[in-house]
Amino acid sequence: AYDGVVGWMALGVENPGGGHNGMNGAKTVMGINDADKDIFGAPFVGTGVHEYKIHDRLSAFRHWSTPLAPANITGAEMNVTACHTAMKFTTAHAIGGEPLHLADNGKNVTLIWAVHPDTFLKGYHGWGNRGHLVIDFAKPHGHKAWKNPYGGGGGHSGHSGHSDGGGHSPAAGDDRTGAE
Repeated sequence: AYDGVVGWMALGVENPGGGHNGMNGAKTVMGINDADKDIFGAPFVGTGVHEYKIHDRLSAFRHWSTPLAPANITGAEMNVTACHTAMKFTTAHAIGGEPLHLADNGKNVTLIWAVHPDTFLKGYHGWGNRGHLVIDFAKPHGHKAWKNPYGGGGGHSGHSGHSDGGGHSPAAGDDRTGAE
């Protein structure tokens, strides 16, 4: 989930040794907010969540815009409101066929993530809107709010009316990392 409206958000398994800090060649789940074919951001793919393999050398989305088949995810949804964007999916212990090592006690999985909150241009995230996330799937699920260390990008404040009382961050001391 992201505190604001995004053009797209993605989570994938790092490709060790791949270009762009493990991005090139990585298998990802990408949620795209692409409701209008007349808005710049080609190629038009429609709003939805799919698995992709980022090209081994060429990082522009047009080079890897065909979803992987067969899909390893089910129940995929991209929910966009005026306040937040959320991507939801269930996986069969893999992303794009890349195992998540859910049963390998003590083996952590390094994931990559990225989000583009500024436009509908797919495949571009800018500096500060991407990173690595190490998850130990043996721990209970949880969440941790992410703050952009470079400022800018999405988010909102100064209003309430959310079902969580207006706050968007986990309880103090919550150091669990994972996906809900």
